[in-house]
Amino acid sequence: MGNLYKMSEGEKKEYNLPLLDNYYVFKNNEEVLGFAKINYLKCPDIYIFIFENKRGYGNGNILFSKVLQSIREQRIYSFEIEFPLENIIMTRIIHKNGGIEVTRKENIVKYIIPIL
Repeated sequence: MGNLYKMSEGEKKEYNLPLLDNYYVFKNNEEVLGFAKINYLKCPDIYIFIFENKRGYGNGNILFSKVLQSIREQRIYSFEIEFPLENIIMTRIIHKNGGIEVTRKENIVKYIIPIL
């Protein structure tokens, strides 16, 4: 099913990620499937990534739901997310999680994500 674990400084260096940002590794047993960035102070600001060879198995949906669960634990019940319109996979994930499209400007779409 997969779980989120706070990423160590060594793991951030391994994936060439900023050391000061709040990253979590997404693992199923000991297998790393991807990672997520969650900044709770910025409404929150999130980013998810699934490794290419792990895509197509629902891992993005599972990771996103784990991120939503983590955000809910911080007593945040909705937030906005923006991403490129051509990111069809993220659009599907957002729709599966109740996202409501707010605006489209040029190539960027904005959604409100209610966290139930």
